[in-house]
Amino acid sequence: MESIVVRLSNRVAQFVDMDPIIHELLLPYFSFKPPGYYFAPLYKMGAWDGNIRLLKNSKVPAGLFLEKRREIGFTEEVKFRVDDQRVSPSFVAMPQRVERRCRPYQRQCVIAMQACARCGGLLLNATGTGKTFTAGAYFSPLTTAGAFVVDELTLLEQARAELSQVLGEPVGIIGNQQFEPERITVCTVQTLHKHRQKAAYIKWARDIETVFLDEIHTALNRRNIETVRAIMPLTVFGLTATLELNKAHIRTRATALAGPVVFDYPIEQGMDEGHLSSGVVCAVDWRYDGLGGDYQHDYEGQIVRSKSRNNLIEQLVVEGVKRKKFVVVLVERIAHLRILHKRMQRAGIKHAMVYGEKTQTQRQQAIDDMNLGELRVIIANRVFAKGVDIRACDVIIDATASRSKNSALQRFGRGVRLYKGKSGLLHFDVGDMAHGAASENRFTTCTRSRRRAFRQANIPALRADARLGARVLYDRAEKFLRKHVAQRAHNTTRALI
Repeated sequence: MESIVVRLSNRVAQFVDMDPIIHELLLPYFSFKPPGYYFAPLYKMGAWDGNIRLLKNSKVPAGLFLEKRREIGFTEEVKFRVDDQRVSPSFVAMPQRVERRCRPYQRQCVIAMQACARCGGLLLNATGTGKTFTAGAYFSPLTTAGAFVVDELTLLEQARAELSQVLGEPVGIIGNQQFEPERITVCTVQTLHKHRQKAAYIKWARDIETVFLDEIHTALNRRNIETVRAIMPLTVFGLTATLELNKAHIRTRATALAGPVVFDYPIEQGMDEGHLSSGVVCAVDWRYDGLGGDYQHDYEGQIVRSKSRNNLIEQLVVEGVKRKKFVVVLVERIAHLRILHKRMQRAGIKHAMVYGEKTQTQRQQAIDDMNLGELRVIIANRVFAKGVDIRACDVIIDATASRSKNSALQRFGRGVRLYKGKSGLLHFDVGDMAHGAASENRFTTCTRSRRRAFRQANIPALRADARLGARVLYDRAEKFLRKHVAQRAHNTTRALI
């Protein structure tokens, strides 16, 4: 059995005296092909094999080594002799006021993070289960400095306020033209990356031992890698509700940036344990044959400006309002949002629009109005994907035609937060299906991808034809939700017995 010596620090694993044969043996485990590599000019010319290699100068990210160590040892029959030089941040006992507020899974998550604090890792916690609170619970017994990194200005003050409330101490800010660091500081990755070589930032970063990367599924890029490298913390944790770890290019980059999966708390478990509201998907099949043009042309014609498709969306909103529901309609493009806005005006339905041109104050006002019961309908685009806390929402109409599995689960997760009097979530997924065996509808594959994500996450789904009409669709969806809630209650009772 081949023996390989590895010098392991918190951020880097270095292979000592590695000969070329061992290098070639290990290289495939620390490489990945990015999506669309076959379109690259260098690949077409034969000058590049499509692989991005993370094994350079006999070094790989420590998290990636820890992820791959067992697989390599088993498959290649090699033994790693590890000179483990990692150090852990120091902790004291968690304050009682924080521990009392921790749900059982949040306490378990903090314990798991502390056990992996010599490197870090990925935290796959469902939307609505309190990822920011959990980060604050980890920071509370930490005796050294830490940073919580977000990728949007709209999340900066929100995360700062929540962390300050958990910690009971001032939380600093770096971003939005402010540089006011504290022991724990919330930062935008854009500001850190832009100023990472300036003296003030270098001095601040020298004391940072723990970094949380919020929504790490959006952070797998060069900017975040360079930012973490400039800080060089002892520990990096990546927060996300969903991450497609079955895809090699995502898992490799994520574990290289943070480390292996440390804790996983899926939506299904959150609903089972009562920390999330129950929810079901009503997969509504809207059928038509595609135009067969380019993507932008088809999306504009089949999704944004389709009268029959928008009729369906409007009817679902109107029926939801009749049933005293709190409805959130999700679209991708601002043009689509404005079309639905005009339809709501003609229908006499009070509503708010949440999108990029609205200020953070205006967005928050719409959210607060819905949570207070003063607003029944919000039409939103992609800004709804992050940091939105609409607890009252009990109907989501996803009209985006998005292909992303992560985004589908994120959207569903926004609607299953607990709220007084809420019976559960009805998530209407508007599916764009072709007639019969027709193959020209390019958005059918997007629909199948989203629904596959729901199936893989064990989220109950009911399939129905759009031609049934909004009233029947709601009747069937509500009956399905009641059945689902009753089944969960039965399972919980049996588990207690």
